[in-house]
Amino acid sequence: MPTPSAERTRRPRPVLQRPLLPLWLAVLAAAASGFLMNLAYPGASVWPFAFVGVALLLLALIGRRAGGALLVGLIYGAVFFFLLVSWTSRYLGVIPWAALASLEAVITAVAVIPIALAYRGGFPAPFPGQWGASWAFPRPTEHCGWVASSCWAPGRIPAFHGRGSG
Repeated sequence: MPTPSAERTRRPRPVLQRPLLPLWLAVLAAAASGFLMNLAYPGASVWPFAFVGVALLLLALIGRRAGGALLVGLIYGAVFFFLLVSWTSRYLGVIPWAALASLEAVITAVAVIPIALAYRGGFPAPFPGQWGASWAFPRPTEHCGWVASSCWAPGRIPAFHGRGSG
């Protein structure tokens, strides 16, 4: 049984009640993030934009609930993948290009929901105490969500024949 002094020192982890950015600004940040991520890929090949793009996306997801995260992820995924796989329209036509980019956008939208929920504080900290609940040590679920959305999930969907996209 914990002592009264131990209960006073144990503080509950802060849970974000409001998103960091309003939804309209988060949608704009997600669109800019998708555009910057596209510029980081071959073509423009300005690889430092990848860091800025990921940071903008994560900033747009901080404090979001599932519905807002779904919209932010869909906008990010649509901008990024419609630009990234635009070369397929040259060889296959507009319909396969739109179908592929739309499917990727939906997968991305669903995949960012656990990341947003982790930022809301809906998952446990890696260890107790002040440092465990701080932003300096992200919770393992944030890392798992990012890896699952970018590496694991696309390789498991039969449409991609076991290969990730992008």
